[in-house]
Amino acid sequence: MSREVPATIIVLSVLTFTACTSDGVKRGIYESLYQRECLDNAKMFDCDPKHMTYDQYERERREAQKHNYSTNASVK
Repeated sequence: MSREVPATIIVLSVLTFTACTSDGVKRGIYESLYQRECLDNAKMFDCDPKHMTYDQYERERREAQKHNYSTNASVK
């Protein structure tokens, strides 16, 4: 059995059990990719205690986008 199959099962399971909203899908993908990276690199789930939650990641991403937008607006 390929290593791709368990990772695919994880992704599909998360997507199935999360709400089918855009936010739910994004959360599922974010967490699934993190779990896959942990399994590939450390051979365990939840390998990084400092791993940002999806909410923390989104907050940081929005702040970066605001900063980029304001920086680009001032350049024009």
